[in-house]
This record gives sequence, C-alpha cells and structure tokens, in this order.
Amino acid sequence: MEEFAPRYMLIVDRVNNLDTLTVQVEMRPEFFTANFDHLAPLEELSKKLSNKLKSVLSISAKVQLKAPGTIQRSEGKSQFVIDNRIIK
Repeated sequence: MEEFAPRYMLIVDRVNNLDTLTVQVEMRPEFFTANFDHLAPLEELSKKLSNKLKSVLSISAKVQLKAPGTIQRSEGKSQFVIDNRIIK
C-alpha cells in the first residue's frame, strides 16, 4: 500500500492462552503529518491495512501506525519479529 514505507515490526504475544499479533508499520513521510485534526484518518488507514492482511494472509492483526523513522534500524541483519510469548 502506497501510504506505508517498507519498514515494519511484528510483535507476537500470548493473551489468555491465545496468540496475538501486532504489526507496527511506518508511514511514508508524504502521507504522515503530526497535525491530524482527529484520529479518524489514522484509524481508517489502520483498519484498511488490518483488513488487507486478513484478506491476503487470513490472519487477524492489530495494526499500529508509526511516524517515519521511528521503527528501529539495525546494522547488519535486521530483526523484524519480536516474540514475547512464554510457552510452558
């Protein structure tokens, strides 16, 4: 989707014995402004991406939109998945 930069972070967690997925994705600078009058445009864009993930990958995910340059870059091989689950 053109609104998003190719930078993302997947966060896997476990809540009440169910796995959850949060997708953090950076917006492109030309689509991001810190002066949104209200959160409706961001919520709509977040929902649009969530629906796209559901239709293409058949997974449900919470989407968090991030400002440009806020997802940590690393030198060398990047880590795109954080797994916070504690499996007993």
